[in-house]
Amino acid sequence: MIARVKGVFERYQAEVAFYPDDSSTASVRFYIDAASVTTRYNLRDEHLKSDLLLHVEEHPYITFESSGFHLAVTLACLTFNIPLESGVEDVVKIELSIESILKK
Repeated sequence: MIARVKGVFERYQAEVAFYPDDSSTASVRFYIDAASVTTRYNLRDEHLKSDLLLHVEEHPYITFESSGFHLAVTLACLTFNIPLESGVEDVVKIELSIESILKK
């Protein structure tokens, strides 16, 4: 059975390299403390951290970096290749509104 559950990683870092003259060289790296995952339900959190899922004892950090960046007038698009335990890489695309970035 699969369920959708909201949760967060409470400890993470990001490194962003962006050069306005050449946005094609932009990159983003994320470092996530896997043990900081929380759904606000302790039993579920312990299951997520166990060797059945995140296996935080053996893999304390989740690290990934962007493999592509595209900047348009109102939208930035980041592409990430995320290595999986099976050896297959999953591709995640994130689109960010330039307006929402500038407000922060």
